[in-house]
Amino acid sequence: MRERCERRWIRSSPQARASPGAHPDVLGAVCPPPDADEALLAQVEAEILRPVVAELHRRGIEYRGVLYAGLMLTPDGPKVLEFNVRFGDPETQAVVPRLASDLAVHCSEAATGRLTTPVRWRDEACVTVVDVIPRLLTSPS
Repeated sequence: MRERCERRWIRSSPQARASPGAHPDVLGAVCPPPDADEALLAQVEAEILRPVVAELHRRGIEYRGVLYAGLMLTPDGPKVLEFNVRFGDPETQAVVPRLASDLAVHCSEAATGRLTTPVRWRDEACVTVVDVIPRLLTSPS
């Protein structure tokens, strides 16, 4: 799930599901994941995203930009694997093509702390497949 943060506000974008493919050298992502319903998105926002943004605010951190929450869905609910402040691959490659509004405008507004342009999304789904060199998955660079 990707968020644009402005002070204590969160503006969600479509989520993507990344997973290794059937072949060990292939990664991929799909956006939106078919099993991510409104209840799950509301739970993630209430239990993970808003508390993180509130904690940043409590610590006096004025975060502006994209916050990527890498999540694992478990029987006990969603769990955080990572937070990134960048666009992560391959998820970005499945999310950005669905953006109908101007990414550069949104990035500029996030950087200046003035989110005014509505984020618009295309209805179409997007799938990304990445063929990875095997040594990149098994050896440090």
